[in-house]
Amino acid sequence: MIIHQVEGLVIVYWEKDVQAIRLKWETLYREDSALRDALEWCFTYVQQHSVKNWIADLSEFKEGLSDSDQVWAIKYFNQKVVDIGIERFVTITTPRQIEMVSDWDAHARETFKSKLSLSHVISLEEAKMDS
Repeated sequence: MIIHQVEGLVIVYWEKDVQAIRLKWETLYREDSALRDALEWCFTYVQQHSVKNWIADLSEFKEGLSDSDQVWAIKYFNQKVVDIGIERFVTITTPRQIEMVSDWDAHARETFKSKLSLSHVISLEEAKMDS
């Protein structure tokens, strides 16, 4: 079920069967604040609904984060994911996409440590089985 959308950027779904919010990204590159605004909307949703599972679907995105969003993701996003109580964070990626977010991944693993699980899978079906 679609719960939020930013045209040309992201569609946010509620995956009831695995009690997860899923963000299907069309791109991660934006010069404006749309990426951060969309994520802030998701943070609020997660907190209001006590969501514990986050799926970042990067399987079809075309461009990586802008330099400023990369810094924001490393300094703010990763810690916010921990702070709002996410217990399981899964990315759906291809080898090309994981290379594009490798800096984020290294910092996320450091921030998440034993606080929550981080895994990378290649399909939504695998993400759901991994729950």
